[in-house]
Amino acid sequence: MRVLLTTLALAIALAASGTVSAQPVGSPAILLSTQNYNLWIYDVQYRRAGADSWLVRIYEPQGTGPFPLLLDVHGGVWGKLDRALNEVIDQALAAGGIVVAAIDFRQAPRDPYPASVADINYATRWLKVHARDFNADPQTIGGLGMSSGGHLVMLSAMRPRDPRYVALPLTAASRVDATLGYVIALYPILDPYARYLFAQQTGRDDLIKGHNAYFQTPQAMQEGNPTLILSRGEKVEHPPTLVLRNGSPPPTAQRVVRWRWPPSRMRRMGLR
Repeated sequence: MRVLLTTLALAIALAASGTVSAQPVGSPAILLSTQNYNLWIYDVQYRRAGADSWLVRIYEPQGTGPFPLLLDVHGGVWGKLDRALNEVIDQALAAGGIVVAAIDFRQAPRDPYPASVADINYATRWLKVHARDFNADPQTIGGLGMSSGGHLVMLSAMRPRDPRYVALPLTAASRVDATLGYVIALYPILDPYARYLFAQQTGRDDLIKGHNAYFQTPQAMQEGNPTLILSRGEKVEHPPTLVLRNGSPPPTAQRVVRWRWPPSRMRRMGLR
């Protein structure tokens, strides 16, 4: 866990400082804050529709600020769990000087794709507008997602202006967009269609049920699919992305890395 948190903190520090692009070997190191902040932790309603409302849990460091801002999108096979899922990670990151905003959003089976992505898009815009209320810098916002949450935040980051995803108006700031400065994905579902086929082949009825409840059709699994979006050559946003998972990188992750970091660029960074 400590290695994971250190990696996350480093990635966020790089992105927030604007140095996430390739740097030559031997460039000055970026120093991370070693201060351990006390926290304010509280819930705020960020959206309401009729009798339904959705909350964001803010983890705010008790310090001078403004601090980098991180949107946390939880996992749960697109249909369960809530904003408290990653509280251990969120608290640790916030204690290191990051404002973390963990959101609830619509889920399957009541609300299939793309409802949750529209909520994430809306929450991103809302956080940019209200960042100063919890001592955060709106210019530094990035996204963190775990499992299916990694899929959702990646999809939202790649298509921040998709009419389906931006369907919820934010009248207080109509010109604010949902772009993210970076994405950190913890064992994400980068290719939901490939995982659906794997679940069928291995008899994972729980995964099959979750995919069907959210996407409803195989066609939707292919349409709302970060890996296939790249394969199709869609014109989308390409925020710097860090994919973390245990074991050997799966083929889908390798394809994303090769596409995002061509060999010539990796050589310039001193990587292989």
